[in-house]
Amino acid sequence: MLFTSLLFYTGYLWEQGISQLDLFTQEIPIDHVEEVSGLKTSEKERIKEVTKILSFSEKLGLTPGNSYQKYVPLKEEALTYVVEAAYPHKLKWKTHWFPIIGEQPYLGFFKKDSALKFKTQMLEEGYDVSIGSVEAFSLLGFFSDPLYSSMLRKKDQIQFIEVIFHETLHRTLYIPGFPSFNENLADFVAKKATYQYLLEEKPYKINEFQKKFDFYTNRILKSQEKFKVFLKIAETRLNNFYEKETSLYPDEDDMIKLKSLLKPKKEAFFKRLSEDYKVFMGGIEKGTTYEKAFPENMNNALFLSYQLYENYQKPLEDLFLKKNKSIPLFIESLKICTSDSFKEKTDILSTLEKCS
Repeated sequence: MLFTSLLFYTGYLWEQGISQLDLFTQEIPIDHVEEVSGLKTSEKERIKEVTKILSFSEKLGLTPGNSYQKYVPLKEEALTYVVEAAYPHKLKWKTHWFPIIGEQPYLGFFKKDSALKFKTQMLEEGYDVSIGSVEAFSLLGFFSDPLYSSMLRKKDQIQFIEVIFHETLHRTLYIPGFPSFNENLADFVAKKATYQYLLEEKPYKINEFQKKFDFYTNRILKSQEKFKVFLKIAETRLNNFYEKETSLYPDEDDMIKLKSLLKPKKEAFFKRLSEDYKVFMGGIEKGTTYEKAFPENMNNALFLSYQLYENYQKPLEDLFLKKNKSIPLFIESLKICTSDSFKEKTDILSTLEKCS
């Protein structure tokens, strides 16, 4: 079993490494992007906006380095495909450990066929599985991040701005082995930075700005606040559900059989959860990314993926308020408070509470 696992991860790292090197060979200096055929006017405008966003990020205490000075046109719509697997009878990831970045709750694949193959493998082993496409990721400062064509295809310029801030935060501060904290932090800072950027830089024509700004503040950010509340409610309900239902099969240790036994009630539970979500949100999520959350056919892997980005925002918000809503002071304080190594997620959360 150990040898098979080692063989798999060696092959996985080799395939991803070769694909990443291939992307490096396709980089085009950002100054020459005008020569690239097929770019839409909106995409060219976003490329021109990058310099302003990066300059603004430095004022906020972020460290973009030499990132986004080159452009990579992708052959596919997505940059990578992420496969997440979770136990079917409890809210727990199947994790994967790698040098430098530590434990991760997902695997990313440049090739869609490889992602689908791994998804099938996880399903056959009895896990709940979720697969999604990714438009960007950070190389964590080990290499300069290029601007991928997938990033330019964001539906709205605000989403594009948010992605740049999100990935730049990863270059600025990253704690190996704690993916949920890292993603919650990146999401938190990206939204705060985007709000401030819109307010100060007004990257739209005057007649468009107020409408876009109002939508971001009154729909997207308020949808996120309600989503976070429902996420906590759903977590409690799910934990209670699994505790009750698994107690009916105390001697069943075969995960595939247990998944089958739980399936009817579990599907009905998630259907109710989906209905309750729509009622709870009250329509404020319409037109935002939160509109598609909690589908009827969701599973534990998809639920945990929500928590990966949204579940630990409150301690970050508390520290942000302590720092008088100053992003530079917030980031500097976090760097100091998280300079020690951590063994458990609770260690980070308790450190944040004491952070000053």
